[in-house]
Amino acid sequence: MEPKDPVSPTTSRRMRNTRSKDNQNEKRFRSGLHRLGYRFRIHYRAIPGSRRTIDIALAEPM
Repeated sequence: MEPKDPVSPTTSRRMRNTRSKDNQNEKRFRSGLHRLGYRFRIHYRAIPGSRRTIDIALAEPM
């Protein structure tokens, strides 16, 4: 296995400053869904004990 290329300082800074959860675009999207009447759960763990989560899981069909 070959080593990965080193990351530039600019890329490193950008990745460090980017939120992985609840960033501005996600909040705007969720706000729009809520305004349309959708109800949902965020960061929902569909399988108990799993480390994976669903970003937005609709609570019930409209």
